[in-house]
Amino acid sequence: MDDIKILNWSRVCNYEIVNGLYVLKNDVWLDFEHNGSKFRIKIDKGGLTDGLSVPKIFRWYLPDWDDNNVLYNVAGICHDGMYGSEVVCKELADEIFYKGLLMAGISRSKATVAKYAVQYLAGLHYGREHDDFGISEYVSLTCIN
Repeated sequence: MDDIKILNWSRVCNYEIVNGLYVLKNDVWLDFEHNGSKFRIKIDKGGLTDGLSVPKIFRWYLPDWDDNNVLYNVAGICHDGMYGSEVVCKELADEIFYKGLLMAGISRSKATVAKYAVQYLAGLHYGREHDDFGISEYVSLTCIN
C-alpha cells in the first residue's frame, strides 16, 4: 500500500481527560489519497479514545499522546475510529496510521515498530464488536475529490 499519501489534517485537537480517556472537544480529521482518490476520515467532537495505546513501559520510546504534535494524536485518533467503525479495512487503517506517524516527524524505525505493534497486537481489536468506547458513532469517511 505504498500509494497512500497523507494530504492534510486538522491543526487543532482539543480534549479533556475523563476516566483516563481523551474526549474530543472539537472535530478532528485526516485527508489521504489512495488509488488516485482523496478521502477524509473525520472523528466528531465527543468521540472517545485512549490515545495511541502505548503501554506505559514503552512510553520512553513513543508517547501515548503528544500535546506538541497534533498530527501524531490525530493519526492515533483516526486509527481508533477506522478500527472501531470498519469504514476501511484493517490493512488500510494501519497504513494510514503509519504514514501519519511519518508525516508527524516520527522516525521510520519508530513508525515501523508502531505499525507492526498495531498490526499484530491492536489488530485483534479491529471491528465494531471491539468498539469499547463507542467511537464508531462519531466516525465518517467521505470522498473529497
